[in-house]
Amino acid sequence: MDDKVKEIVREAIIKIIQDAVSETSIQKSRKIHEEKIHFIPVQYRVLGGLIQSLNIRFGNFIVLRRFF
Repeated sequence: MDDKVKEIVREAIIKIIQDAVSETSIQKSRKIHEEKIHFIPVQYRVLGGLIQSLNIRFGNFIVLRRFF
């Protein structure tokens, strides 16, 4: 793979991760989960949500890159 392409992919992946685990994203998710009654503790639901979000974002990234 060309070095320029590698750098573009690397930057896109870093941005996806930074957006998913930003303080704003975590606080927003925490606020939503704190309002719900659930047997799983809030911190685990927030972590699970962040991991699922990354999974979806990486999947979308791969699918979209196939078309361009």
